[in-house]
Amino acid sequence: MRRMHLVTVLALILIALIVAYGQALRSTTQSTAPAAKPRGKVLVQRLPNGVEGVVLDKKTAALKVKPGFEVVKKDDTTVQVVTRIAGGGRGNIVFVGTCNCLPPKGQTASGECTASIIEESITCQKGSCNGECKLAVTVGGKSTGLIIY
Repeated sequence: MRRMHLVTVLALILIALIVAYGQALRSTTQSTAPAAKPRGKVLVQRLPNGVEGVVLDKKTAALKVKPGFEVVKKDDTTVQVVTRIAGGGRGNIVFVGTCNCLPPKGQTASGECTASIIEESITCQKGSCNGECKLAVTVGGKSTGLIIY
């Protein structure tokens, strides 16, 4: 009789753990699902010289990272594209991308745009910006605006 109770209690504990794990997995999956892809206006026909490791995707208005490169988020507004080293480490910085808040005409900028990395694509999200967001890349000290969101 005691064995039967012990087996029943252990079975109930196991079932409770399985259900709890399934709930945690489901909520994690939902929170990391990509948001709707932002639509933007591409400002250039091609990427500036020195911008390597990404492709300008005009359909989704995003920079898509090529194999062999990695995006590293430096802070909320800035990302770096770096080379990947064969051993799994990070190599040199290829370029820096920033998301800047552009104010509406006749106003001053307020708020911030956020650099976003979704499925190996770099975009900008409006965040608290009161205007538009511009994704710009900097190579060799020269900054070029690529996409307005």
